[in-house]
Amino acid sequence: MCGRKDNGGLGFCNLYYFNLVLLGKLWWKLFAKPLSLVIRILKVRVFPRRDFLNANIGHEPSYVWQSILGSKELNRKGIGWWIGTSNKVIVWSTAWLNNNSNRYIETHMMKGLESMLVSDLIIDNRTKWDWSLLNSLFQLIDALSIMSIPLSS
Repeated sequence: MCGRKDNGGLGFCNLYYFNLVLLGKLWWKLFAKPLSLVIRILKVRVFPRRDFLNANIGHEPSYVWQSILGSKELNRKGIGWWIGTSNKVIVWSTAWLNNNSNRYIETHMMKGLESMLVSDLIIDNRTKWDWSLLNSLFQLIDALSIMSIPLSS
């Protein structure tokens, strides 16, 4: 299979990475369609108390589920949120920054702010970032990363 096509092979350079990419594509399709029949069945059977993005391996997982979760980290590194009304995006645990090297907030979370939403950082009818709040909660690097994100309606 890894041989050259002109020698009778299929031309795959590395079957492991090819399989990982195909599993990643399947994971993305499942993530992008949260109401699909497959996700609803998996939710009941494998991760009843979590969402698909935060699902773990569980007890006695099938080979298919183990394989899909094997590509989870690959996909999570590339997933981010587009900030609009931001009423679903949790500040501390979601990849939402524009920074390609790290999409997560690096500042340590203050006690009591675990479920703070990005929408809490926006003022003036969702058109501007609250600079004074950003400055008081985050390190400068995070505050500047947040301020660089354009807000969309």
